[in-house]
Amino acid sequence: EGWESIDQAPVEADMEDLHFVPGDDVVQDVEGSASQLHRALPAPKPPSKEEVRKHNLTHWPYRSWCPFCVMGRRNADPHFQAKGTDSRNPPLLVLDYAFIRNKDEDDLTTIPVGKCYPSRQVLACVLDAKGTDQLAINKVADVIRDCGLTRFVWKSDQENAIRALMEEAIKRSGRSGSMLPADVPVLSAVPEASPVGSSASNGRAERTVQMVEDQIRTLKAALEAHIGAMVLCDGPITRWLVQHAADVINKNAVNPSGHTPYEDLHGKKPRERRIEFGERVFYSVPKQGRAKMDVRWKIGIFLGHTLTTGEHYVGIRNGNVVRVRSCVRVVEPSRWDKAAVERIIAIPGAMRPVDDGEPTAEQNLMTSLRKR
Repeated sequence: EGWESIDQAPVEADMEDLHFVPGDDVVQDVEGSASQLHRALPAPKPPSKEEVRKHNLTHWPYRSWCPFCVMGRRNADPHFQAKGTDSRNPPLLVLDYAFIRNKDEDDLTTIPVGKCYPSRQVLACVLDAKGTDQLAINKVADVIRDCGLTRFVWKSDQENAIRALMEEAIKRSGRSGSMLPADVPVLSAVPEASPVGSSASNGRAERTVQMVEDQIRTLKAALEAHIGAMVLCDGPITRWLVQHAADVINKNAVNPSGHTPYEDLHGKKPRERRIEFGERVFYSVPKQGRAKMDVRWKIGIFLGHTLTTGEHYVGIRNGNVVRVRSCVRVVEPSRWDKAAVERIIAIPGAMRPVDDGEPTAEQNLMTSLRKR
């Protein structure tokens, strides 16, 4: 992260013209003049090319030498946190809204952000509108199921929209908070709310929102620099970026247990290998989508990983998004294509808004016969 004084630097200082008095902030040069030393801001250590290459795959964790991490996640001042003494027994799911936009955009993009304790699994997606958005409902329901929650507490502020979203997601997940006879087993979700006008009371949700916003901002800045264009907050590509930001956190942030949220839930490390968001990649075409003499690999845009299967989301040339088993990176000078990124129109939950455009085996056969 850097150093605060010259003697902490990883390289040897040139002491020829300076005479330091241990424990003193006054320096005398060879001519006898005295000067008061000022504390310098810590300077980042230059990374190796290999460190830069690996870090750029996820931009996690924060690195002071990465311009996109600094632009997207650097705090103005350090924040200190006392050790918690929370001994809550039932699992806890916290939820809050994040709102993002670019300077030149009028409308805010709404993102429900949640975290499930004790695994600290994070969820984030883009809403079309506050309230009972179907994609957000499915996302929250998936997290409830994936985290194995049966009896848990969920906490948010008292905003009607977010409570409606949670209640619908709980129903869809198969969990219920309804009062039933004592002899009937029930999987229950207990609501808990922050006091009116005191969002800080839901501090865990607030910190999660900040963490997700920081990662979104960082990945967005990196993608914009690579393609040389602004990424609109209400565009399709941002929806994939938000989902990918949560996936990066879940598979890279280390909990107090020493494991990532993914490891705490699944008991193993994720098996996929990382690719930088928005890169052009070769993706494997499934067998059912090709004939014997069709190419097995095509070019697409990497948009993230699935949560559980390790498959890749890839944007293809007609704007749709497919799930594929394998991807291969292209050479570095060919990794970024602004037009290909902007061509993506599919969103999570609606991955094929247009005809696929990938020829089937029957179509290829008919084309071959016509040519003959």
